[in-house]
Amino acid sequence: LAPSTLLASVPLAATVVALSAVAFPAQAGTTALDRATRALVAAQGDFGDFKRTWSWRPGDARPAPNAAGLVAAALVRTYRRTGDGRALEAARAWAEARAGELDRWAPVYDGDVEALVALYRATGEARYARLAARAFETRWGGATPRETFAYVVQHRAAAPELVLYDVALILRAAAGVGRTAYAHALAEQAIAFDEAHPKLSGVWAETSRAALADALLWLDARRYEAAIGRLAARLIRAIDEAGHVAGSVQATAYAVRALARIDDAPAQRAARQARRWLEAQQAPDGTWSQKGERPHALTAEVAVALAQGQP
Repeated sequence: LAPSTLLASVPLAATVVALSAVAFPAQAGTTALDRATRALVAAQGDFGDFKRTWSWRPGDARPAPNAAGLVAAALVRTYRRTGDGRALEAARAWAEARAGELDRWAPVYDGDVEALVALYRATGEARYARLAARAFETRWGGATPRETFAYVVQHRAAAPELVLYDVALILRAAAGVGRTAYAHALAEQAIAFDEAHPKLSGVWAETSRAALADALLWLDARRYEAAIGRLAARLIRAIDEAGHVAGSVQATAYAVRALARIDDAPAQRAARQARRWLEAQQAPDGTWSQKGERPHALTAEVAVALAQGQP
């Protein structure tokens, strides 16, 4: 597709934040979100052939290109919530390096698309929209929604609990570049899959359902009201008295991301309780861990949850 065609597929009615108006905070923020933002910005570096990116976890010398886009997208969200220009500049630096990598040889990931769309919405710079649309076409343009869903199911044959998590990533990417018909067709299959597999349980299954609810809310909350309501009710039941979903930071983060945007008293109470638990789990260095691992993508997913409320 020509660049003009790709850009036309991206909605232009986005909130634009003038970069000239960005001011660095006079004093370092002290909230959990501020600390997470600083940790992610500080972790950016050059790893092998990948520049201005992130490794999988602190201290790892290997790049994690499949997760770096999620980190960059989270930094744009935290910038819009906190006004910390360092977060936006880190995301922009990643995008500049990533554009060159995509021109040469690098594989494309759904997080790349999400981050580029977020940058477009935050800056109004059309080149990010063009890059996002091009990246989506490179990754999924040759497949129908049915073929895409079948691929995910096959890819996760050994772990069907993760099917909806992967589909949620694709839904956010497709909706971001204006591929709404594609996204709706994929969403219907995801909902049908969940309804056909009610016995899928455990941390990964709950994480996936929460991620799907979050994606459906972004795609079309009214159209998917019934599915969102069913998923939300399950999430509310899954949050225990301490405020977490099965002790999982990631599952709890996605629960907050979904429930915080539902205008319903039980959902709001559950989201506040889960948010407090997440804040209490943060390490002094601003990161979060799960099962002894501290992946940057996990900290990014929690940061998005804490920034919830800013589109």
